[in-house]
Amino acid sequence: DFCDAYNVYTQESKTEMRLLHDGKFLYIKAKCTLPNLISTVKWVRPHIGKRDGMLWDFESLEFFLARDKELYQFILAPDNRLFDAHSTPTGRAREAVNWNSKKVVFNTVRGSTDWEGFLAIPLDEIQFAQKGEPGVFRFNAYRNCRYNFPNEPMTWEQSCYLPTYGGFYNTERFGTLKLAK
Repeated sequence: DFCDAYNVYTQESKTEMRLLHDGKFLYIKAKCTLPNLISTVKWVRPHIGKRDGMLWDFESLEFFLARDKELYQFILAPDNRLFDAHSTPTGRAREAVNWNSKKVVFNTVRGSTDWEGFLAIPLDEIQFAQKGEPGVFRFNAYRNCRYNFPNEPMTWEQSCYLPTYGGFYNTERFGTLKLAK
């Protein structure tokens, strides 16, 4: 179960995630269920665009593959939106955002009480400066769920696969993802 970043607060939304690979792509399938009886969801607005918009401010999923402090980030949001970035310890934020995967494949399907996302990350584009065991990464996934119940203010649930006890980029708190051969 996804939990909040401090593993303290109960999450009203539910997130299911499955991963597999074929040696060429890491495939991620996720189902994001919204809380019962909500009145609105903060979906991505059309002016944000289809690629590299600020998706973390809306209903979305974030995936991180890291080695030390270098990381690749993919954010998937309903209506087929994607943000991808590659951050290095010495790089600047603008450089990170300018990186775009050339072979990533993604799709989303939105229902009335949930949405599903499909992401295929090309493994040959995940190239870390620091060498490590092939097919082994630090990994975490997050869900940004923004909604409100009738006559209540907007709620933001930031849930994750593994709690980081702080920011998204606490890579030392990520899990280890080892792609089986």
